[in-house]
Amino acid sequence: AALVPEPHWYLWAVGVEPRLHGQGLGTHLVRDGVAQADRDGTPVYLETETERNVNYYERLGFSVAEEVTAPGVGVPIWLMVRRPA
Repeated sequence: AALVPEPHWYLWAVGVEPRLHGQGLGTHLVRDGVAQADRDGTPVYLETETERNVNYYERLGFSVAEEVTAPGVGVPIWLMVRRPA
């Protein structure tokens, strides 16, 4: 709520069967969702624990709003926001 206090979409999970990776399916899913959010004028928020995903989401218009460490496990988490286009 502190990073995106206004109404927003939360991109909770996107997954593609490993044997289908590299075909653009995940990108298509995310782009479709953010296009809908753009039509509504609504930001999109997500969290990723995978550093390589940060660049992937940046290419889709997200930016890192904050990097935190998960308490007790020391895992980094990138909190990312995409403002409406």
